[in-house]
Amino acid sequence: MIKELTIKNFRSIREATLELGRFTVLNGANNSGKSSVLYALQVLQNTIYNSNRQVEEFFNLRFINIGGLQESSFNKNTRNSIALKIEVEKDQYECSFQVTFSETEGHWFSIQGKKPYSFQGRLAVSFPYPQNKTQKVKVIDYPDVDFSWNGIRPVQITGKMTNPGLIPLLSEEAIAPFESIIRFDIIPTQRGFTKINFNEIPLGVLIYNEEEVASLLLKENGLQDKVNYYFNKSTGMSFALRKVPGAGFFYLNVYEQDSVFGTELVNQGMGINQIIFMLAKILYDKNRLICIDEPEIHLHPTLIEQFVKVLVEIAEKEDKQFIFSTHSEHWLMSMLAEVNDGNLKAEDLKVYYLTKEGQETKVENQQVFPNGQIEGGLKNFLEAQLRLANRFFDHQPA
Repeated sequence: MIKELTIKNFRSIREATLELGRFTVLNGANNSGKSSVLYALQVLQNTIYNSNRQVEEFFNLRFINIGGLQESSFNKNTRNSIALKIEVEKDQYECSFQVTFSETEGHWFSIQGKKPYSFQGRLAVSFPYPQNKTQKVKVIDYPDVDFSWNGIRPVQITGKMTNPGLIPLLSEEAIAPFESIIRFDIIPTQRGFTKINFNEIPLGVLIYNEEEVASLLLKENGLQDKVNYYFNKSTGMSFALRKVPGAGFFYLNVYEQDSVFGTELVNQGMGINQIIFMLAKILYDKNRLICIDEPEIHLHPTLIEQFVKVLVEIAEKEDKQFIFSTHSEHWLMSMLAEVNDGNLKAEDLKVYYLTKEGQETKVENQQVFPNGQIEGGLKNFLEAQLRLANRFFDHQPA
């Protein structure tokens, strides 16, 4: 699990470190910098997946192009080096990885192992980077042991191995951050499925658009079953994929409770459509950390509450981690209610309130207590409600 994310000089974030929980909620006004947190993880993933590309291409997120290095630097000043760092805790491993982009000082990867073995290394790179450059990284606890690191993974471990189990443990520790970031996915604000039927298409490593998600559902029978199960728990409705015999296309259908007749998913409301799309991406076995931008869009408060309950169950049963960027008081309250009800531990929910001071995003950690209360309260939403209430009081007749 990614336990910590550090962002420096990226978009409106000069510097921020966020401790991530099983669930992390980012709340704040429009243009406060919430989406930048999600985009930072996507840029980091692009760098790992496609390091043999130009730097500018790392900032093309497929669903949005946030520009190149200059456009993405704090205050659009390329003298500000962009640094994106994750710290991963997995089983007995704890290791961090950072990528730094700098037009003045050059680009580099850095790694730091904390447990079970201590080591650190830094590798200067230029992009496109073919991953054929290596650096020797010393294991601090074992002075005679080092490994060749190519910026992504350990290539070779050398030295006197007094402990025969050192090699696999060291290798797994060093690669833990990369395994975590490649299992990241982001679900942007969108309708979901917009077509009546779909044709099966080849799938790549990353699944983004509706044709890819529909084809994934077609290929993965187990995924279909899971989506139907959790969709039913969320809405009381059923989901099924219907392939026409002898035809090259298929339908995504939804069935009302106690009805044998289905309707095409595209003909359902936007909220129902969106939930199917989100569940398919969330339950895809490859994905572990799922970021959702405004998951409450098109959802009624009653459905938000039920869907949050389902996500808490999914996180536990399917070993998932979530980051939500939201404007919804009801979404945050539903998460806090799960803490109060004992379904979610307080330490597993991290809440951050983001504000903008000038051009800079400020990130405030709001501690969650076991009774579901939150440090500082829901000030982001209460302030807006008070302003609205004052408009009515100001116009009351004398």
